[in-house]
Amino acid sequence: MSLSKLKISGPLHKAPRSHHFPFIHGLSSNVNTFCDLRCCAAKASRVAVESDEPSTTEEPSHASASSFSNVSPRPAPVDALGNVPGIQIIYRVPQPEVDDESSRAAVDFSNSKPFMLRLPNLDGACSMNVSSMSSLSKSCELFSLHIEREYSGSFQELVEYIKAFLESQLQESPPERPIYLLGEGFGAVVAIAVALDCRHLVHRLLLVNPSTSYLKSPISRVAPLISEIPREFYAAAPFALAPALIANSDPLKLLEDIIFRRNKQQSMNGNANSFNKPGVSSAAGVQQGSYTSEAADALSATLEQLRSISRSLPTPESLRHRLDMLETGVSLVERRLGYVEQRTMILVGGRDRVLPSQEEGSRLAKMMQRAFVKLLPSSGHALLSESNVDIVQLMEEEGFFIGRRQFTSPLGTTAKARRSINMFGTAGPLELPTNQEVYRTGQNWTSTLRHLCSPVFWSTLPDGTIVEGLDGIPDDMRPLLFVGNHQLYAQDMNIMVEEVLLKKGLLMRGLAHPTLFSMPSSQSPNSDDATSSTNSVSSSPNSSGPEEEDQQEALSSGLRNLYRTYGAVEVSGQSFFRLLQQKEAVLLYPGGVREAFKRRHEKYELFWPQRSEFIRMAARFNTTVVPISTIGFEDSIQLVLDSNEILENPFFGPTIKKVSAFTPNARNGVSNDPDNDHSFLPPLIAPQVPARMYFLFGKPVQITKDLYNDREGSQKVYDHIRKQVEDGIGLLLRSREQDPFKEFLPRYFYENPPFGEKRRAPSTKL
Repeated sequence: MSLSKLKISGPLHKAPRSHHFPFIHGLSSNVNTFCDLRCCAAKASRVAVESDEPSTTEEPSHASASSFSNVSPRPAPVDALGNVPGIQIIYRVPQPEVDDESSRAAVDFSNSKPFMLRLPNLDGACSMNVSSMSSLSKSCELFSLHIEREYSGSFQELVEYIKAFLESQLQESPPERPIYLLGEGFGAVVAIAVALDCRHLVHRLLLVNPSTSYLKSPISRVAPLISEIPREFYAAAPFALAPALIANSDPLKLLEDIIFRRNKQQSMNGNANSFNKPGVSSAAGVQQGSYTSEAADALSATLEQLRSISRSLPTPESLRHRLDMLETGVSLVERRLGYVEQRTMILVGGRDRVLPSQEEGSRLAKMMQRAFVKLLPSSGHALLSESNVDIVQLMEEEGFFIGRRQFTSPLGTTAKARRSINMFGTAGPLELPTNQEVYRTGQNWTSTLRHLCSPVFWSTLPDGTIVEGLDGIPDDMRPLLFVGNHQLYAQDMNIMVEEVLLKKGLLMRGLAHPTLFSMPSSQSPNSDDATSSTNSVSSSPNSSGPEEEDQQEALSSGLRNLYRTYGAVEVSGQSFFRLLQQKEAVLLYPGGVREAFKRRHEKYELFWPQRSEFIRMAARFNTTVVPISTIGFEDSIQLVLDSNEILENPFFGPTIKKVSAFTPNARNGVSNDPDNDHSFLPPLIAPQVPARMYFLFGKPVQITKDLYNDREGSQKVYDHIRKQVEDGIGLLLRSREQDPFKEFLPRYFYENPPFGEKRRAPSTKL
């Protein structure tokens, strides 16, 4: 294959081969499959392209079937990364549809495509099947890190190098452009380490059979013996371990899978029994022959994959060094898994015989803040090399591959504003989750409640007409302020936020109690110093990190992470101001925790403060206020002991009083509410027969700037909005009596018939 080598020219001498390292500047006119982008480790004033030089780097041959072509040179910053011998980064150029000058000129390098950097397993070669490679190179600006056999650096040096490369390559990349790290095995550990230090650069992680379980796996116990393996046996190891590495390496299993897939397809086409019909024996023989041919082709591809793994395998000494790197990396990232904020897809093979990837994937999904597992039951350890795996297709199915990031509010142009993007738990702009992500989250938090309570949504048009659905919510009147009543325990809020996001594309940024935002350590990963040396995984292995109890706290932080992911911030005047200033859609419950933790005999009562401060704040930004009235969830739970009864209990009351004294108060300063107790003390509840939920979005109220200095006028608007919420609750309670499916059993059996598809029970009209 033809490769093009980049080198520094000028006053410096050409560095020896071992000191070449990757840097991106241009692509030569004679590139067929890859552009091997290397550069000396020194500063220089200009870079020259020297084409048609023989390459000493061997890319796995199974990828050579991918079609790529040459493009025009592309400018990039001059190298400032430093000297890291034994590392390359290869850039893959997609083949244009028509091989002529006009098509080559049309290749897009405008930072509009997603950026992806692949990080390899211990073999260092970034092996991947042709299908995935082709689709990735067409969908992304794709770079691949290759670790050469002579690399002798440390894990921390590798992480620092990748960080420096990303900084130089992405310094002018727009925030809307998605940045992915794809790491397989050892590369997944590296990806986590880089993501922890580059929150502002890396947006999404794709971890394939991650090796974070290495220290707990049997293979770690035999690692010291690797250097003792005779070289003649070492090269044959991938073939001996084929069933553990590649799930479809068994010829009989290959044939069985192909026949199963073919018969299943024929069954869908109505030809499942064609082999049993008279007169079709010759056709059956042809089809059986095609089975054998397809199995032979698949087996041939598998053998080629194994040869590629064997060719790219480092020497026993190098492999031992890389296992030491892996051990260091696992020790470093394990302490910080709970701080990984990027959205993460963990792709695991159900037949991985090298590492317990399936169990490890589930563990990582619990430890990391925004991770989920995609299981491929029939795939093995070398998952990316399997011919039936298409990475882009898998990512698209899960809503994980996006061409452009969308945000909750307009983005600032300053460097400080850019660094505040997607800082979960703060008032900065957040990336909107995809619909698939919302549905996936709902499986854990809202799907059961939706299934049992069958929520109904109404909204009010500007002329006062009430319609079913959310058409009455303004689309273009920003900022928006949603003001409503808390039901007991506030679990209806999750369903409402989810519905508005799916139907209107608006993420309601809730103002939440400070207790939900307690961090496991004194420094939040969202702070400005989140990438400092104290938090950096690329510092020494003995650097300080969270203790074991911090990890336990991270395991139990699912609800907090859910609220942060979906835009909630700690309630404060400053957060409220910033959200409105950025034209966000804000969700406010004036009754606060007092209304969410009602006492006995207070069903659907409001506990709003007397002062109208949020109206005056809203007036500063010409905010549109949408009143919200909700009922139903308070009828689905039974109050066993309210907060007062818990404190008065002679057995555990005194202890709870001491603990609650240290709970932060959400009402301070001008928001102080002396008439109501806002202590965060949840009552004791028990479930009862689920009642149907009803949501009514009232008529929007436009708040103008002249109300900011008009306290009397602000109070009148405040009273008007409160009355709208109270009237809405009354209207819903009265209308519920006319709903033929208000009772659980008739509604449940109507929506879940024993035969036929599920359906939604209709409701009454308001």
